[in-house]
Amino acid sequence: MTARGWAMVACLLVLASACGVYGVRAEARRGVAAAGGPRAGVARALSEAQQALAAGRPEEAGAWVEAAWDQRGALADDRLVRRALLELPRAVVGERLEAGRRVEEALEALGAGDARRAIGLVAPVIERDDAADPLSLARAWTVRGVAAAAASPGQARGWLRRAASGDAGGAQAERARDRARLLLATMAYDAGGEQAAIAGFLRVEPSSGLWRAARTGLAMAQLRIGQPERALKILALLPGGLTGDPERAVLAAMAAHALGQPDAARDIIEDSLEDRARWEEASVAEVLAWQAAHPGGPRLSEPDEGLVPTLAQGAALRSLGDELRGAREELEARPGDRGMAAYVEGLEQAFAEAFEAERAAEAARVAQARRDLETLLPQITPAP
Repeated sequence: MTARGWAMVACLLVLASACGVYGVRAEARRGVAAAGGPRAGVARALSEAQQALAAGRPEEAGAWVEAAWDQRGALADDRLVRRALLELPRAVVGERLEAGRRVEEALEALGAGDARRAIGLVAPVIERDDAADPLSLARAWTVRGVAAAAASPGQARGWLRRAASGDAGGAQAERARDRARLLLATMAYDAGGEQAAIAGFLRVEPSSGLWRAARTGLAMAQLRIGQPERALKILALLPGGLTGDPERAVLAAMAAHALGQPDAARDIIEDSLEDRARWEEASVAEVLAWQAAHPGGPRLSEPDEGLVPTLAQGAALRSLGDELRGAREELEARPGDRGMAAYVEGLEQAFAEAFEAERAAEAARVAQARRDLETLLPQITPAP
């Protein structure tokens, strides 16, 4: 065979390979579209991707993950889709998934404290913002802002402003905007810009799971500018009132003392220190039950507060709980759906893992707040 003939054969092989990949992608998209809704489509795609990986067909797995990726914006939480993307061999991550993969790797680097690597990973995503999906782009801006916060706060604020003002739709995109707003407000507070911090904290929506942190930050800013009465009013409207949360009680006691009410300040501290039981025990089942009974964000002046509602309404577990509840409902409607059954199982495992991490973080936060209360109490002299 001539050189030209071999070249023709090579071209035909390349075309056949490309057609095979495109055919798998088309099949994956058709499968997702026929599944009966975004969540069912994602569940099927992830199940097919897992089977393809186990059978040594990584290209096919990549096509199914790509199909799931296209639908993930309609989910309450896309954690399992993002995890599936990270499990793909790097060689089969195509252009449509490249931005998402880089963002996920950057988040891992940021979590490991490697800000420089995180910046390097998201830089191409930001430079080619027309090639990234809106949710990945919003997360890339946030990663860039957080990574630059220590060395270049001005640049960090610029990136976070972009993340806070994005126009992507869906609950996940709105949470990403609220997270950026909270970070911006916190940076303003740390830099002494109380008025900017107050405006930023007020922009965080109750439905985001970040509302408690935003309202506590708002009270801190009011206390710093000499408005302890406003700080107390803000804290009193949070679930459980002034003593509902030990960290909140520290601020409330300081505000009461600043108003010349030492006895009230001591009462706040003592009541909070005595109220230990509600912050000591929580289970996955209790948190899920609370979420089911209390849809939506926390309400003003809600009487109940403690470890269970704080975990249930926090950002890390709330979106995952919403997705798990929705998936369970769909599985009940279609009990023979193996893809959805596997999806529910994966969500349950992810929820249990996130629960353990959040419970440990809350335990550390509450323990520190109690130590602060114990330190503060002897410094407040009762009124004569």
